[in-house]
Amino acid sequence: MRLPIFIFLSLLLFSCKKDNFKGDYHELVGTWNWIYTQTLITDNVGVVGIGDTIYPADVGYSYSIEFHENGRISFYQNGNLNECWRKNCIEYWHDYGSKVEFWINHNCNDSDADANLTLYRPDTIVIPGFRPFETYSDGHYGYIRGNCFLKE
Repeated sequence: MRLPIFIFLSLLLFSCKKDNFKGDYHELVGTWNWIYTQTLITDNVGVVGIGDTIYPADVGYSYSIEFHENGRISFYQNGNLNECWRKNCIEYWHDYGSKVEFWINHNCNDSDADANLTLYRPDTIVIPGFRPFETYSDGHYGYIRGNCFLKE
């Protein structure tokens, strides 16, 4: 009697696959291609202007992010794998209906998000201050770069 119970529990335990994109996170699964980056200029009060807009043709390369069903995230430049995050915790920040904000914590190692993204349902995400262009400051102004991706 113990053997059938052991076999059943073993099958149950090993057949369960951890999937970091269950439920509404599944909306992120797929390949997202960078289409442009818009820069907002800020000071210590708020947004003071709009800066440059950068397109793939301006810099001579393409960039894409792939969210896999198993929770892995792959980053590609010109179709070549640049980096792969194998373990990620993804959680809701806010769900507004037509858009959802997510926190991505690479390696699930602390409470700080490595990237925040906004999904504009159904096919556009914006990732500020992340790949391919990061946010920077010149000491007087901050330059927040919103990287816009379109789902394949």
